[in-house]
Amino acid sequence: MDTTWLSFLPDFFQGLVVALGIGLVLGLEREHQQSTEQYSFAGLRTFSLMSITGYLTAHLAVQTANAWLTPLVSLGVLLLITVAYRAQAERQSLGITTEIALFISYLSGNLIAVGYPGEAFGGAVVVAVLLSLKTRFKRFIQQISQEELAAFLKFFVLIVLALLLLPDAYFGPDNLLHYRSIGWVILLVSSISLTGYLLLKFGSARYGILGTALVGGLFSSTLVAWAFSARSRETPQLTSLFSGGILLSSSIMYLRVLFLTSLFAPQLTWQLLLPCALMFLVSTVVVFSLSVSGAKYKGLDAAPDIPLGNPLDLKNALYFAALYVGVSLFMHYSRQELGESGSFASAAFSGIADMDAITISTSQWVQRSAAYRYAAQAIVVAALSNTVFKTLLVLARSHPLTRKQTLVGFSLVCLTGVLWLVLY
Repeated sequence: MDTTWLSFLPDFFQGLVVALGIGLVLGLEREHQQSTEQYSFAGLRTFSLMSITGYLTAHLAVQTANAWLTPLVSLGVLLLITVAYRAQAERQSLGITTEIALFISYLSGNLIAVGYPGEAFGGAVVVAVLLSLKTRFKRFIQQISQEELAAFLKFFVLIVLALLLLPDAYFGPDNLLHYRSIGWVILLVSSISLTGYLLLKFGSARYGILGTALVGGLFSSTLVAWAFSARSRETPQLTSLFSGGILLSSSIMYLRVLFLTSLFAPQLTWQLLLPCALMFLVSTVVVFSLSVSGAKYKGLDAAPDIPLGNPLDLKNALYFAALYVGVSLFMHYSRQELGESGSFASAAFSGIADMDAITISTSQWVQRSAAYRYAAQAIVVAALSNTVFKTLLVLARSHPLTRKQTLVGFSLVCLTGVLWLVLY
């Protein structure tokens, strides 16, 4: 029994306490949910007793080596729940959620007895959260349209395609490309599009867009720049917010650089602290000014004349995946011509679409060479290259006002980085 926080108790009582806790968690949620109903099937005590029953049954089966005991009692529990459901159905109450949760409580007790207390308690918490979201789920379902429902279904199909059906294999020159990685790119672009749509639909425009940019920037600011550029044309009323979102996601890139270097080469982090902090500060100042100028649009997303766009822009995601493949091939052949000497030109090519790879590889290389000054300069060059690439994306795809605002922010960032390179 792996419950070190209960190690002062004998093994049997450790499992008993965990089983009781699971019953209390599920029973408390069901008791509260059914407090307004005239008839309730099971509450705090019933769930607690059921989880303890499951634990005692499986524990006895293990101790006495009677493999038939657990299935037999499980069958009895199912018959009991069936009888209770029939009684509820006669009262015109046809829901079966509580009955399923009660059987899960019993199975959780079984799971504890065979040595998985943490998994049982974690599963119970997930079930309790799902049960507690009943009202919010209903409200959400009532507000979505047929097109939005189709978008959700497409997104789940995309998850299956990207994670399960695409082969875990490399292809292309020198096995440069990976099928599942390309699937991940498509999935990430689609998830940014869908997240932004939902935040814009159910929240305020300002916090919805900037929240999406903040989350998307943790994965790839280039993806956010691609998605938000298209959205700025669809909703010109919110161009300032989309511009701020593009710059905000880009500013997260500098924090990612500092985090990754701190993991692989902490001394390099100190070399990069000043330029990354300065470029982050410049970006956030511009984001703040754009957010303030776009604050008057707070709540406009609820107005019927504001188009929300396509909830799942698969065409946009496929375009970006094609761009990702093209940039990867370009970087590969450029490195073949320039060699792997770690030149600034190679760093610039490497940073075009992805900063994480060049940051990690440079951090690992600098541990062997100790050329921290040169490594810091190479990473800053890669960051500037990435910023220029995002600027070109915005100029090619976004609303004219977004082009202007983003160009100002990215130009200030590039100027800051170039000045540091020159002075350093």
